[in-house]
Amino acid sequence: MLGWWPRARLAVTLATTAIALIAGWALAAQHFSHYVARAQANERGVLAEILAQPICSGNRQK
Repeated sequence: MLGWWPRARLAVTLATTAIALIAGWALAAQHFSHYVARAQANERGVLAEILAQPICSGNRQK
């Protein structure tokens, strides 16, 4: 009688996961150029800059 329920739950889970991944990629792409510029200004690698500044507020420090 409820044979459709597991499939519906799986479909919702997959859709939610896809939306979260796409949103994450969009945010990462938006902030990547910011991290590259900061890495060049601080003379270190992009990964080191990301680890040093894990949360980007969008405000540029001078």
